[in-house]
Amino acid sequence: MNKNFGVIIQGPLISFGSGGRNDNPEGFNSTNTIKQNIKIISKYIPLENIVFSGWNTDYEMESLNITKIFSKYPFKFDYLNQKRQFYTIKKGFEYLSRNSEILF
Repeated sequence: MNKNFGVIIQGPLISFGSGGRNDNPEGFNSTNTIKQNIKIISKYIPLENIVFSGWNTDYEMESLNITKIFSKYPFKFDYLNQKRQFYTIKKGFEYLSRNSEILF
């Protein structure tokens, strides 16, 4: 088990797209994929070094045994969701950076 690494899983769990060709009116739900990834990753990295950083609408993550950060949307408009992606990664990084065993 390697305690020198951390993993940030960036939300949202369900995405409908951002107005481009990859839009999905039914939404793409990544919950099961994330659960499978956590199961695999946790064989190598302790659960306390895995953090989900997403949005306050990502309620389905409550059942997972990892740290979860639920943020409110900080931007009114975000073309292609880039600012939102950077924001949730930043929040996850801020959390993991408090762990002195993780090497940055």
